[in-house]
Amino acid sequence: MVDLRVMTWNSGGEADGRGATLVNSVQQTNLHFGGVPVQLVTIQEANVGGGSIQAALGNGPPFNTFVQPQGFCREHLLPPAQPYRVGLSKAYRVSWLVNDPLMGNNLGPGAAGPGLVNLDPMVDAGVNAYIINLNLVGHPNAAVRQAAGNMRWPVYQMLTYQGRVVHFFTWHAPLRNNWLGADILPVALQGPALPIAFEFLQNSTFYTQIIANLNLNDAVVIAGDLNLSFNDIQNPLFFPNYTGVTENLTHILSFSPNGNTAVNQNLAHVTPFPPHTILTARIQW
Repeated sequence: MVDLRVMTWNSGGEADGRGATLVNSVQQTNLHFGGVPVQLVTIQEANVGGGSIQAALGNGPPFNTFVQPQGFCREHLLPPAQPYRVGLSKAYRVSWLVNDPLMGNNLGPGAAGPGLVNLDPMVDAGVNAYIINLNLVGHPNAAVRQAAGNMRWPVYQMLTYQGRVVHFFTWHAPLRNNWLGADILPVALQGPALPIAFEFLQNSTFYTQIIANLNLNDAVVIAGDLNLSFNDIQNPLFFPNYTGVTENLTHILSFSPNGNTAVNQNLAHVTPFPPHTILTARIQW
């Protein structure tokens, strides 16, 4: 088995010392557990224009051993590509360990840097086929298509770790209240997420091709603010066959075809910036 320690946080911006809070959380996590350090950090709701988190990721320990520059991108495509998006676009940030003295802790990049997974049914054939198979007519069909094309999408980054491929997704999942016209699935949730958004991703050609082409010891990791509760994530609608940990609406999930996945040693760091904690977990597979 191999070990990968992942940290995720919906920071709600970058002001008021959030960068220092992130640095402290990584350092304290490394001290608390020892052994495998935090190797992969992802942020949701960062500032598009940067701020204290961007500065922390670019300067000094512990991030001086992480990839430079850090990949990040908006939660939405630039206007006018998503004309019906809701609210201002925030940013994702993703950074990973590349210069740790213990070489076995380092991750290698895949091809390009982190990029949005385009779930527009006009672009992804799998999303389009899923919507067609719903057999909707009139307004519900239009509302579902509009949501798929304009909601917040996940970010994807392919990484390599000890000879294994890690398909990494981070997501600030869209809210039901922002897309009520697309709230057509009979799923009662404790969290505020839009259920059908997860079906868009799981039925997309992008995602299904990854799953279909996994080698035995590859892994898929999903970390972010999924806006689902612990009870919600147990529903087989949401990433069946994954195992993981949950803190409030934040999740770290993983799946490998080898059937040996364990997600443990989770640590939730309560910050001065509610409602989201900084969640860390050790993934073994």
